[in-house]
Amino acid sequence: MNVSWKWVLILSIYLLGLFAFLPIAPNIIKWLKSVLEPESFSYITGLFFFLSILLPAVYFLLRKHRKYKSKSFLALFLYVLIILAIFLLLRPSSVEKVHIFEYGILSYLLIQFFSSMRFTSKKSIFFAVLPFQVAVAFSDEIVQGVLPNRFYDVRDIWMNVLAGMGILLVWLILDKKLVSKAIEE
Repeated sequence: MNVSWKWVLILSIYLLGLFAFLPIAPNIIKWLKSVLEPESFSYITGLFFFLSILLPAVYFLLRKHRKYKSKSFLALFLYVLIILAIFLLLRPSSVEKVHIFEYGILSYLLIQFFSSMRFTSKKSIFFAVLPFQVAVAFSDEIVQGVLPNRFYDVRDIWMNVLAGMGILLVWLILDKKLVSKAIEE
């Protein structure tokens, strides 16, 4: 397999940032809550939730390929259903809403990474991304369980995996050209 070092670097930096932020996040959140009004803090986390839906929507609905419009609406509808399921079933706190955004980005980066490695089918990319996504979510919670100012919660693992799966499912429905684009690069 030919490894795209560009995607290895991007993915590594993202994962290092994700795990480096774990011990300092509570202090940053505490500081933000002391500086901002409670409503403002909720607005900021709501903004991340809004971006979690808006960015994929803009990308997929404004695509140049008109023949994919119906699939775009279907994919966006399924993605919004997954996000709503996260909120209704797992009831994340305002801070945990940011995880939806984080793991959506992770899923996108993993798709790009495995596509750049010349995985030739959506099925092979799906079965490469999914265990990696689960491993990162599980590792994230294990690290939080060890840190003195954080706690372990199995619901967070499910929320993180579902958030990443939302982007992965949208990609499975829509993007037929991603693999061939990565091979051309």
